[in-house]
Amino acid sequence: MSEMLLKLKKYFQDNSREKIESDWERTKKESPKGPKLKEFLDVTKMFFKWQEEKYFIIKENNDKLATPKYSSEFLF
Repeated sequence: MSEMLLKLKKYFQDNSREKIESDWERTKKESPKGPKLKEFLDVTKMFFKWQEEKYFIIKENNDKLATPKYSSEFLF
């Protein structure tokens, strides 16, 4: 078993039901940060759809870009 699962199992074994329920209530109050699960999944699905359909791929030919050559008088 993973370490996280073992810790969770130990938490449930070592704490009373009242303690677990109070922790859960506190967690529910603190958790509305970030997107809801459905919103996250919808955006993720949209992102991978865009990746597959390659809507936003921009191809540029940058072969002709060069650093400008200034004379030494430019800095004075």
